[in-house]
Amino acid sequence: MASPRSVAVAIIFASPPASPPRDTAAAHDSHAIAPDKGDEEEGPTFLLVSSRKKKNRYVFPKGGIEHGERSPEAAERESWEEAGLRPGTARHLTHLLVLQDPSAHILSPSSDIDSPSFVASCQYSFELFYLPPPPPPSSASAEARIPNNTENLASSTAASAEPATDSEAKAKEDGSPSSHNARIPPSDADPPAIATSSLPTAYESAYLSPTWPESTERDRVLVRGWRALENAVCWGRREQVMREAIRQARHWIEEEQQGEEQELGRIPDAERQSGEVQPA
Repeated sequence: MASPRSVAVAIIFASPPASPPRDTAAAHDSHAIAPDKGDEEEGPTFLLVSSRKKKNRYVFPKGGIEHGERSPEAAERESWEEAGLRPGTARHLTHLLVLQDPSAHILSPSSDIDSPSFVASCQYSFELFYLPPPPPPSSASAEARIPNNTENLASSTAASAEPATDSEAKAKEDGSPSSHNARIPPSDADPPAIATSSLPTAYESAYLSPTWPESTERDRVLVRGWRALENAVCWGRREQVMREAIRQARHWIEEEQQGEEQELGRIPDAERQSGEVQPA
């Protein structure tokens, strides 16, 4: 009997300070992605990439586990290849769970996922990674931020074929950062626009490479909040698989945060304010 293909999936998050208010003028731009106001205020920021098959959809960085490779190692490697996450910078927190792909393997005796003889085409091993706060930048202001310049991928086909604008050409000439989002024609069934977020400059510099192996094939985006994450990655036949993985990730993160708060609550106020805990 054939075995499912083992695929490592990286759920990568950061918890930076809250973003400053956005420029409301963007709300009048039909090509701008409107922020999800309910989710933008709270929740981690997640790193996603565009799907290779459906360019106007987003997925977690993921890929096959190679021979002799552990799932966390494969997830980190794929995060570099697909999203440009610098190797060795993210902190691997935990292996969350393994879930079966709802589609049947080509050699599966049954295509019914509830059948005992069902063999999935893939099994997904979800790994959770955290981007800790980087050291303060030495020259740039701590208030400076790198915007996530992902455009609304539901823009018209005509707009997708437009040449680079003067500002984009200037960005390439002077070496300033520009969006890695390709101008891609929409599919026949465009998804609703998702709310994107940003990371402080220090995070961008510490964790995200300006170029990476698949930078010409994929775009990376940042979304903030659990609802925005679900809206971005829960689609297609793997929708329920992704929802369950997100549920497990949220439970794990919130349990850890609660435990840290309880531990902090055991420190006397005077010691907490001084930043030092006296030995017992």
